[in-house]
Amino acid sequence: MKRLKYTLVVMMLVSSVVLCAAVATGGTLAMLIDQTMSLVNTFVPGEVSAQTSVELNIQKTIIATGINGMDASGFTFELTDLQDGKCYIASSDNEGKALFTIPYSEADIGKTFKYTLKERNDAREGFTYSTRVYNIEISVSLKGNDLVADLVMDHQPVEQLTAEFINTYFTQGGEVPPPPAGDSADPLLYAGLVVVSLCALVLIFRRQRKHS
Repeated sequence: MKRLKYTLVVMMLVSSVVLCAAVATGGTLAMLIDQTMSLVNTFVPGEVSAQTSVELNIQKTIIATGINGMDASGFTFELTDLQDGKCYIASSDNEGKALFTIPYSEADIGKTFKYTLKERNDAREGFTYSTRVYNIEISVSLKGNDLVADLVMDHQPVEQLTAEFINTYFTQGGEVPPPPAGDSADPLLYAGLVVVSLCALVLIFRRQRKHS
């Protein structure tokens, strides 16, 4: 019983001190408790502000037997987004190279984007176009503070996106294809012309001697 009395006395003293502090500051007990709780800080994470981009490199290769240095520029490639149907266009340079750069932002986190890549048949004379179609999947995720894109091409995970399209060039109607830049005449033809010219000079010289 004595211990219980002492405990009650202590609780009454503590309550009195708290009430006196509340009155002295011109507030109530509820206000005092609220002010005490407001000292606890709460962390609210901000919005993620991250961006990344994926490069899709294309190589155009032309097979043309007997012809060197064909220009591989001006071939057209189509990248189609299967979600919204948008089609993006890129053209090859004189080395046959083309590039797509696909940007992503924090709004794309957790999404997977699917594309098809193919060459457009522009019906350039003498060319057989590639019918190859690449299937591409790009999944965007957040790792730490970085936006990361996981790449899959034709159902195989890859580190980077590269594609090759091979065209074949052929001549129309069995005609001989045009020679490459520079003089490509047959050396035997030159030798034959030299021999004929020498023979003609010898005959002319002999005739002049007969008439002299």
